[in-house]
Amino acid sequence: MKGWAHLSGSDKARKKRTYQDAYRRYKLLPYAKEIIETSTTIQNITEKRDRKFYALEAVVEISYNDKTENRKIRVVLIEDHLKNKIFYSVMDRRIKNERSYSAKKH
Repeated sequence: MKGWAHLSGSDKARKKRTYQDAYRRYKLLPYAKEIIETSTTIQNITEKRDRKFYALEAVVEISYNDKTENRKIRVVLIEDHLKNKIFYSVMDRRIKNERSYSAKKH
């Protein structure tokens, strides 16, 4: 529930997300699942208010508005008090210099 609340913007600690931002993130959920299942490297670990956040990243080919492009997808997991990693968020970023990345086909 924590991840869903964060994605939708209904998390009380956050401001409300726009419909477009929430929808874009929902469309990334299948990629987030695959990244979680196949990732072998944690890109970043941060601690905020006694919570650990883990970031996983991958470059994937995504279709947006009838165009296909490579995007960097970041998946954030949060650690609970039992040390379980729980989905928290997913976001994407356009790649400025696409030649420096090799794309993963989907």
